[in-house]
Amino acid sequence: MVMARSSATRPDRGDADGASHGAIWYLGWGAWLLALCYAVLRVGLGIVAAGSAPSFALKIAPNNAEALVGMSTQAMASLTPEGVRRSADFARRAYLREPVSAAALRQIGFATEAERGPNRARPLLRQAAALSRRDFETQLWLIEDAVNRGDVAEALRHYDIALRASKRAPQILFGPLTAATSDPALILPLAQTIVRQPPWGNTFLLQAASTSNAPGNMVRLIAILLAAGYPVTPLAIQSLEGRLIQAGDYRHAWALFAAAFPSARRDTIRNPRFQDMVSEGLAFGWSFDVDGSATGVVIDDRNGRRLGYNAPVGTGGVVARQMLLLPPGTYRLSSKVMSNNHAGDSAPVWRLRCVGQNKDLGELPLPVVTGTPQRVQALVTVTRCPAQWLELVLAATDDPDGIAGAVSDIDLVRVR
Repeated sequence: MVMARSSATRPDRGDADGASHGAIWYLGWGAWLLALCYAVLRVGLGIVAAGSAPSFALKIAPNNAEALVGMSTQAMASLTPEGVRRSADFARRAYLREPVSAAALRQIGFATEAERGPNRARPLLRQAAALSRRDFETQLWLIEDAVNRGDVAEALRHYDIALRASKRAPQILFGPLTAATSDPALILPLAQTIVRQPPWGNTFLLQAASTSNAPGNMVRLIAILLAAGYPVTPLAIQSLEGRLIQAGDYRHAWALFAAAFPSARRDTIRNPRFQDMVSEGLAFGWSFDVDGSATGVVIDDRNGRRLGYNAPVGTGGVVARQMLLLPPGTYRLSSKVMSNNHAGDSAPVWRLRCVGQNKDLGELPLPVVTGTPQRVQALVTVTRCPAQWLELVLAATDDPDGIAGAVSDIDLVRVR
């Protein structure tokens, strides 16, 4: 037992040699790992610092292509001959390090433009764009170059590429592209670009509809797109229509509505039975709950479709409204009253009012109806008023039951 314990606890010489070799092997492996980790750390730090601190990155990783491009960009910013030369040197080093670097080739192109002009730089920038469509600065240069040469198609192609590839592109490019809508000659080429349904199309249309200095041109752009089957966002149509009406440009406002709804008639009430509400919210369609606390809602049940209205005690307002463009004349306004609980001074009324003027053109009060629907009518006269609002107005009442009822089948016919 003692001998066995002794032999078990004391290694022989061969075991000692093996342990020594193992220790050396592990030390070598550890040193190799340490060196590898250091190399990875240097590269990693270089990558992290390359964009924000390229000079520091080059101290860590002297051949880091991204850092070299960063130094090239900084040098070019001086716009001096020495700065351009240094920029070109950094860019060539980066390109030799990474021949597939679009940014490096782009910087070589920028330096070439500064030294020898855009014609010499253009092939380099086009090659950079071929290497990567995601290099935003390259696309910006190609856009500007195409604009300077009057090549609208190429400029729009690079707009499209940049807007597809870069998240920051809309913030930078939507402004100039919106300004371009002021030129009538650019509307058709722009429509031909958007009709291919790029992911940025409707976002741009919404911004341009709200901010373009040429809303009439925007009407033409949207009309072309709608005619081609492009799904223009209703928010863009609503925004542009609102701007046009605010400016009193009823001609273009109607042209926009007619482009969206080609079967719409200008000379009468549209959707008089509240059958199709796709134009709801637009001025030339029906808008509900326009003003005040009263409410209007389309009801569809076994009794048919109708506009129901309600105003709690002490409240009132405009519950439905549609813009009309009636020429001067006298018209017969009529409506079917399905139900109504108030008449006299607190009766709901259909009112024709001149847009932008404090002038009523006529009213149609609604009688009390508790059983069979009744059709009522009145004459209204339009004079010196290019656009009108047809409104259903509820007056405030102290009746605890408030005002409630429903109407349908509104009609407007010129009689003289």
